[in-house]
Amino acid sequence: MTSNAPAPSGLARDVDRLSLEQALRDFEIANARAIDLTQRLVDLSKEVTRLREQVIDAQMQAAGARAENDALRASTTFRLVELSSKIRRKLAR
Repeated sequence: MTSNAPAPSGLARDVDRLSLEQALRDFEIANARAIDLTQRLVDLSKEVTRLREQVIDAQMQAAGARAENDALRASTTFRLVELSSKIRRKLAR
């Protein structure tokens, strides 16, 4: 089976070879960038997860502190101290 297309000249082969080499380099660079960006995305996703866990932990600690504060303010001792402070201020006038 013979082809009707003329055989490529030496210059055309060199240009084709250079084009292929450049395309391969471009692919390698693009692939390396894609791998780098994927790794950054994975790292940032882990960081987001870690920060979310910290936020949840801080919210739980704040809720516990609020509950403790509310319990202290509701205690008889706190109310007596608050009342005695008010009386002391009134008497000091």
